[in-house]
Amino acid sequence: MRVFAMSFTQKLVKKRFEIVLELVSVFLAVTLALALNQWNQDRIAQNNANNIFQKLSAELNLNNEKLDDSIKSFESIIKTLELYQKNEEENQNPNTDFNLSHIVITLLSDNIWQLTLKRNSVDYLDIDDANVLFSTYRGQSFIEEQNQRILEFQMRNNTTPKDIAALKQMMIYTLAVTQKTKQLQTDSILLLAKYNEL
Repeated sequence: MRVFAMSFTQKLVKKRFEIVLELVSVFLAVTLALALNQWNQDRIAQNNANNIFQKLSAELNLNNEKLDDSIKSFESIIKTLELYQKNEEENQNPNTDFNLSHIVITLLSDNIWQLTLKRNSVDYLDIDDANVLFSTYRGQSFIEEQNQRILEFQMRNNTTPKDIAALKQMMIYTLAVTQKTKQLQTDSILLLAKYNEL
């Protein structure tokens, strides 16, 4: 009976070792499978983010070209307003037929930026880089608001010298913000190029 008990104990010890070894191998296999799955999901998400960053860079390039046109238009309008004010001061005769139909209103795109936010792709950016992009699109929003005010000003039938002075100040401020936004967009394009190289 003693021999049987020893043999049973030896078999049990041997079986415990096999059971533990099997549990460890299953645990390692599951852990490795989960890690590989997570790595693959992260890789896919990073590739998607990089694709969005390429599209975002293209959107910013297009907007930069539009801002170049806006800057030229704003500078021309400011010169025209200054000339108008000078003529008004010399003639002392307000001209109510001042025409603002040549003002270029720029529509800037933010579709890819909205997609970037929706898909949380901004999470793949450094915080400072993300802040540059946020500032860029905040500047674009301001420019579009100012463009709306300029359009409203264009719709007026009568403009007084006081209106012209207010428009000139608004145009000077909008020009400064447009130039700053253009610089931010250029910076954004450069920083996005860094991510596209990864």
